Amino acid sequence: MTIPTSIIVIQLAAWVQTTTFLIVWLRKARKASPPDVTASASVSQRTLLVYRLACLGYALFIGIRQYLDRGSIAFVYYTVWNWWLLTAYFALAALASWLAISRKGWSSAKPRTLHWVLVAIFHTEASAIVVVDTITWLVLVPMLMADPDPARRAMWASRLFCLESYSQHGINALMMAGEIALGCLPPDLWAAGGQGAWAGVYGVWAAVFFLRHGRPIYPFMDVKRPHAWVGFLAMFCLAWAGFGLVQGGLALRMRAERRSVALAARKVE
Repeated sequence: MTIPTSIIVIQLAAWVQTTTFLIVWLRKARKASPPDVTASASVSQRTLLVYRLACLGYALFIGIRQYLDRGSIAFVYYTVWNWWLLTAYFALAALASWLAISRKGWSSAKPRTLHWVLVAIFHTEASAIVVVDTITWLVLVPMLMADPDPARRAMWASRLFCLESYSQHGINALMMAGEIALGCLPPDLWAAGGQGAWAGVYGVWAAVFFLRHGRPIYPFMDVKRPHAWVGFLAMFCLAWAGFGLVQGGLALRMRAERRSVALAARKVE
């Protein structure tokens, strides 16, 4: 079984764009100081740390529970990749917050690297969440629930309508929305390179899986379907839409913060 040329072209175009954005972003990261991932305009650093630890604890609970229940086969799916990337983000973000509060090991080199890593993961994961949750509820669930086999429908229903699925296809968005609201990260157009690289790596894995097993990981990624390239192009566009939504949320939060500061200044005057 071969992969259609049209899909290969879409994947290559995505990688060209990703590489371009990554080069620009990495150059900026080497020259500029990173934004402070431990600051907050609305809560104290300790409150932000508590929020991140709570999210980390919940993410670990769901991830470990899923692994014990389903084993390593769970890591085939993009949803699970993103859940563990979300877990890694909150683990590193909690570490950064703790270091900022305690000042232990706070050298001039380590925070810079840690902050830029967190910036990259944040933009990658926040955008991926939009893609995962949207495709799951608007595409994947209707397709699986339309399966003519009642036994398979029941099996998919048990996997989709449960705590793990609600967490990885809904609560994940709430967790990241809280991070956006409480944090101080600004919009960053060139961070789209990280999102593209993450999705691209999974795309390579999905292609390897398909060539090895002769079946797609997700039904909407079945290259044997007519006009399959339309679905892949739609996912590429959805990734950009998700990234734009996150950048818009960050911009709105910054605007609200500026208005709050301006109002406070007027009251003082």
